[in-house]
Amino acid sequence: MVKTGIGTFVAFGEETTWGTAVATPNYLDSRPGMESLEATTTQTVVNDISEIGSDKDNVLKGPKTVAGNVTMDLRFNGTGWPMFLSHLCGKDVATTGSGPYVHTITVGADKDITAKGITIHANREGVNAAGASQAYQYIGMRPTKGTLSFPGEGVATASFDCVGKDQDFTSLGTYTATTFPFIKLPSDDSTATTFMTYNSVAYKVKSFELSIEQPVEERRQIEDSTNFAPADGGPMVVTGSFDVEVPDTTSTGGGAFNDDHHAQAFREIVVTVDGPTKANNSLAITLGKCLVTNTAEAHVGSAGLQTVTVNFRAFRDGSTKEAVFALTNASATAWD
Repeated sequence: MVKTGIGTFVAFGEETTWGTAVATPNYLDSRPGMESLEATTTQTVVNDISEIGSDKDNVLKGPKTVAGNVTMDLRFNGTGWPMFLSHLCGKDVATTGSGPYVHTITVGADKDITAKGITIHANREGVNAAGASQAYQYIGMRPTKGTLSFPGEGVATASFDCVGKDQDFTSLGTYTATTFPFIKLPSDDSTATTFMTYNSVAYKVKSFELSIEQPVEERRQIEDSTNFAPADGGPMVVTGSFDVEVPDTTSTGGGAFNDDHHAQAFREIVVTVDGPTKANNSLAITLGKCLVTNTAEAHVGSAGLQTVTVNFRAFRDGSTKEAVFALTNASATAWD
């Protein structure tokens, strides 16, 4: 059967026990190139010099590794990104309110969901699927890095690198689309909140990106062909950047970002994206202690508008953790 990309999709579900497959009732917006998940079994060829060629009996089957990337649009009902972010940080979502609800993920807080995992269902068959076709199923998936991108115009996206335990096949599911609004820029709210403040001052930001990385070490007993749940391989690192119109210089130096870089001043960054009705659809990201990591000096590159890229890293300070995500929506759960 001829295959096209039409009708393909990715779904996911939260595993109560890492590595035990579950149903995948949650669906991502289907986009070209949205996943690159693969399972690889290593092959070792014994170096036998008794023959002029390579004997098939000298090929040894090794362990299986599962890894890849999943990219998704951001919506105010969460779709997939809060689950993937929660598992990346090892921190469960805290939900308050009774409609609208506020779903909070504290990045850098003590971990409490390390025993869970994600099952990912990749339907690559599409509308021309044969009757016995099946979907790829990836089990025990855990994000190790997530990057959230907010463009100057269009839908915000999240990209997650993942590792996992195993891959098998399962029956093709039926795609169910969400009707919640996109997290997009510019906002559709007539009185939208300023997108970004730095040290409580609003700036004219052109784009924004935030990256969260949790290094992991894969674990496997010598006799096993698949991995155990990965262990943290180092501290979590939260970094980001934004493009902004060049600020005015000051009596002390080259503007707030340049001054703070040289002074090693830790500042709060708050990002807010409002939906069509911000009381019911809103995302706020608070990074309480950020350090500008480049000089943020603006070099004149054209006769037009002058912008500069500011890089930063988020830190913790006592009860103030690296980042806090607060998603406001009308759903009692953080993802649908």
